[in-house]
Amino acid sequence: MSLDIAALDTPTAQVEANARVLTLHAAYRKANSPSDRIAYRLDEYLVTHPDAVTTDVPAGWDHHIKQIAKLNELHRKVAEFNRLHPVGTPVSAYPGCRPEFDENCTRLNTVTRSRAEVLSGHTAVVWVKGESSCIQLSHIDIRTGGAK
Repeated sequence: MSLDIAALDTPTAQVEANARVLTLHAAYRKANSPSDRIAYRLDEYLVTHPDAVTTDVPAGWDHHIKQIAKLNELHRKVAEFNRLHPVGTPVSAYPGCRPEFDENCTRLNTVTRSRAEVLSGHTAVVWVKGESSCIQLSHIDIRTGGAK
């Protein structure tokens, strides 16, 4: 009985997909940014689930992709804020509104008391001393010098 060597070969497409997964795993392990790790995991999912990419777009898929992109952007914003501004950074915080939109808004000169984070998957925030609620990063201005 002769053995057909071609029957033992792993299909080329499967070998290529496995190589991509190994590359993504290596990149994931080396990534410092949480948002980069999320992106590598999403890429790995798409490589290992080719059925997720199809020309037959299910209803709501575009909204789903926009939500993932928005969440990725929020995580990148938070990671960048935390990289540049450690806890205790002097800031001007504007709870509720910014002065360019309402001249009567509250301005709080303070310091951060936490690292920034994504709140409930929809808003980039940080907590500051003197305010019991978190403040959106869009309502934070970095100051030089100490809190006054």
